[in-house]
Amino acid sequence: MNIDFENYEYDDAWFGKEEVSFNGHTYDVDVQIDSDDEDTIPEDAKEVLSDLLNDLENYTSKIADSILEYYNDRRDELGYSDEENPDYPEVDSAEEILDTLTLIGITIPEQDDYDDTAFSLVFDCTWDKENGVGVCFEGGEVEDVGFQGIAL
Repeated sequence: MNIDFENYEYDDAWFGKEEVSFNGHTYDVDVQIDSDDEDTIPEDAKEVLSDLLNDLENYTSKIADSILEYYNDRRDELGYSDEENPDYPEVDSAEEILDTLTLIGITIPEQDDYDDTAFSLVFDCTWDKENGVGVCFEGGEVEDVGFQGIAL
């Protein structure tokens, strides 16, 4: 996938939009590339974003598994695993949880802050419309899952 970084604008970070395929759907996704350099987007960040967009489908199972675990933990915390709640219905599989998600954002943090390649994904979800869900990756593995704010 070719990314036109000329369309990105700087406002304390680099911001742009990309058309991204995820889980069989195409989304217009907001991209944030963290950088103090307002003149140029760091080459390592460009490479991370390009690699991610070309390989995003290969992360689907890791995303689904981690969000399903987070979802079930949230249901337990909120007491919904004991009683029916239409906002947090029982979800039996990682594939089912994917159907509750809409990819809305990608954040590429400053790579110097990490030992390995890092990026975060931001999702809206049907079960927590206010907070959504974020997934942070480092070295190709899920490092953290939580409210959207962890991924921004």
